[in-house]
Amino acid sequence: MGAGMNDPANADELGLCLCYGCGQACELSSGAHRCTRCGAAIHRRKANAITRGWAFLLAALVFYIPANLLPVIHTQMLGSGSESTIGGGVLEFWEAGAWDIALMIFIASWVGQRVAALRHCGWTYSASIRCRGAMPRWTLCGG
Repeated sequence: MGAGMNDPANADELGLCLCYGCGQACELSSGAHRCTRCGAAIHRRKANAITRGWAFLLAALVFYIPANLLPVIHTQMLGSGSESTIGGGVLEFWEAGAWDIALMIFIASWVGQRVAALRHCGWTYSASIRCRGAMPRWTLCGG
């Protein structure tokens, strides 16, 4: 932004809130807690967002283990078929000379990226709890 320009107002400053049912921007200044378009309840923040985030993270961890340990790829080369995990399938295609297919499978199911994403989500949720004062020994909020 250039010098002298004002920052645009955000939704909270304007008294607006997004309806999660239909996507309409609703005014909260009138005290209404229902969307004028679809009648859904509106809130400034999603209720129990951190708790739901932890639940989704736990579910992801539970399903991550079988997704990487159980065979999910069935390959058939020269008449013989085999089942393998994602990593095993990448190696199988690489050794067969199909490095392009192996590379696509590896990129599409990049295991390291999934681990990093799960770790980052857990770290973010933990940091949000610490910022609320539940664990005052360490904060990321600068407080």
